[in-house]
Amino acid sequence: MKKLLMVLILLAAVPVYSGTTVMQWGFDASSGNVTVPVNDDSGTGNDATNLLHGTAPVYSADIPTNTQFVTGIGSIDFTGTAGGLSTAASEGVGSGQGILAAADVAAAGGFTMEVWVKNAVDNSSSGPAFALNMFGGHCLGVSDTDEGVKIGYFHGDNSNDLLWTTDYTTSGSWTHLAVVLKTNDSDGKAFTEVTSYVNGTAIYTGSVTLPWWLDRATSVGNHQYGDWGDLEGLVYEPRITLGALSPTEFMHLTNDAAMPLPVDGDDNIVLDTNLQWNNPQAYTATQFGLHFRADDPNWPDTVNTAIVDPVTDLDLDGDPDTTEAAVPVTLDYETTYYWRVVSYEPNEVPGGDAIVHTGPTWNFTTKALDAPPVVDAGQNILAALDWVTAPSAVDLQGSVIDDGISSVTVAWEALEGEGIDPNNVTFTDVTDPATSVSITEVGTYTLKLTAIDGNGVEVTDQKEIGVYADACEAAKADGTWSPNFFDYDENCVVNLDDFAEFAKAWLDSTMLTEPFYFD
Repeated sequence: MKKLLMVLILLAAVPVYSGTTVMQWGFDASSGNVTVPVNDDSGTGNDATNLLHGTAPVYSADIPTNTQFVTGIGSIDFTGTAGGLSTAASEGVGSGQGILAAADVAAAGGFTMEVWVKNAVDNSSSGPAFALNMFGGHCLGVSDTDEGVKIGYFHGDNSNDLLWTTDYTTSGSWTHLAVVLKTNDSDGKAFTEVTSYVNGTAIYTGSVTLPWWLDRATSVGNHQYGDWGDLEGLVYEPRITLGALSPTEFMHLTNDAAMPLPVDGDDNIVLDTNLQWNNPQAYTATQFGLHFRADDPNWPDTVNTAIVDPVTDLDLDGDPDTTEAAVPVTLDYETTYYWRVVSYEPNEVPGGDAIVHTGPTWNFTTKALDAPPVVDAGQNILAALDWVTAPSAVDLQGSVIDDGISSVTVAWEALEGEGIDPNNVTFTDVTDPATSVSITEVGTYTLKLTAIDGNGVEVTDQKEIGVYADACEAAKADGTWSPNFFDYDENCVVNLDDFAEFAKAWLDSTMLTEPFYFD
């Protein structure tokens, strides 16, 4: 196996955002106490018109760094309060206060909800607290359990009423929570894929069906239809978007390259695969280094550097809303490769060196060596014309044996020869090694069976089929045929003609007219 170790330098590309934002609360930390309404920065007018259940939260200048697509300059602090903010009245169902229309969700294929939280916990015993809650049904919540603090996507049908996903902590740091709901349902109630994310990484995927639809309120910090758990902690930029966003379109940004292709841990990778990834979104990198080696995940203290021309492609997967880089690499069969991307962030200090971000180590394993197929066209055949003339046919009994690593293409064909017209030959199924064949004229035909595997390796075998006017001629052509004892004229038929030949020989004189000798 080849062992490769290199660093390739690549140019960065610019992120692109798609989707229609229908609610985004960008808080103003200079405003002091929160007074409703909180303006909806998306421009759709889904303002916070209601203070839920208690004391108003306050603004904070504490915000996450390296964010994108955000509008506010502060966060909102629910610590020590007993309430939240809502877009509508705190009670009632079917009030028409929902911010999404079912037809719009269906047309967009789903929607996305996301929010930043810090030090977020649920200190009450009355139920989970919600950093962001839509329609009383879709929620990004936190809950204190015996196992620790968890985030969840809450509510659906009765079979998946509470989908808590994984342990997490926001103590001392900002955490980005998101859920993406995809649907192909015309009324928008059935979501075929629901994925929860923490800091841009998918941690849970399932499906859900709503028992109601969207004509309900939206809230931050509490449940808008009841005094459930109160969120303790900071919230930044709650956002709801029409359409199923990709992680690169979230407000969350990473300093590292992400979303590798081949997917981390994948196997059976073909040898002509290029390495691809999504560029870091927290900054526009000046260049990338690619660390790549076979069989060993442990990187040395120093890495050899091979400089190549910059390689960038903005639309490798057919989706103009994602940005990928691609690098061709030399691969061997049945080998595990390890790789990581080093991203270089511009330094704001004049003349300072770039800030180096070394990403996580990913791996993939290439496919096993594809052995060539074994092709056997079968034994040669002697046949009478009436045996192989349609609708009669003779079985060819060929075979193709392969290891199954790749698909194999099989085909029969009749070859041209002196006095031989391949158009006289018809295969019942030209792709079946054991098919049957019909032939309309006397002659010796050469038939070729070909198999081509997924690597383009071609293997062939040939057989002959001799077609004679009748069975007797075919038998004589075998070379081992001998006539019946009574078949004096050797035409494969015993009849009076044979008796006449016998009688003629029987009437010949055998009288001795000369002496004979013996030892």
